[in-house]
Amino acid sequence: NVFGIFYENEGAQTNYVYDEFVSGKGSDQINSMLQHFIRTVLLPAGKKHLIVYADNCSGQNKNNYVIKFFLAQVQMGVFERIDYKFFVKGHTKNSCDRGFGHIRRHVGRADCWKMDHIVSAVNEAATSSSAVHISRGNEFFKSYKPLVTELYKKLVGVQQYQIFSMEATKPGVVQCKKGPDDEPVEQDLRRKVDGVLTESTKVERMLTHFLED
Repeated sequence: NVFGIFYENEGAQTNYVYDEFVSGKGSDQINSMLQHFIRTVLLPAGKKHLIVYADNCSGQNKNNYVIKFFLAQVQMGVFERIDYKFFVKGHTKNSCDRGFGHIRRHVGRADCWKMDHIVSAVNEAATSSSAVHISRGNEFFKSYKPLVTELYKKLVGVQQYQIFSMEATKPGVVQCKKGPDDEPVEQDLRRKVDGVLTESTKVERMLTHFLED
């Protein structure tokens, strides 16, 4: 499995590589790789506004768990704003696809017999790309679903929207748009427990403990 994140600011692609015996290809895996990229690339760069483009794969990218992961990042103060945007069907060609094209061509010519060979080939596919190998026995992947489900309610009608925006001035709120020129529909996903909506301190405490565990 290869999951690529193209960082437009630097013109560089990070490719997360792992075999099918390590883990699957669902939202927990996506959130784990996003968390690693945020921690190792975006936080050191001091970024506060994140714009993410993704394809319309409902199993991986366009689902409640990834959206709630981003919502938590904003509510706990990691980012001031996140815009999560999806390509329109038929217009999904993007920077990652170019990177994957380089990888396919290079791996096809390389002599790969072991996972290490594949990782090296991915690394060498282009000067602007690097590989992160997630090996067996590594505790890289975490189960985010129970955590974000405890913090937030389900976003209704996720598949009908193309743009999801979250900002620190509106904690727990996702602004959903069907297109760039449409009026946003706001959904407050904070859960209410004993009359209290999910607080930012709770989000930070739970996510910090979860990542350290």
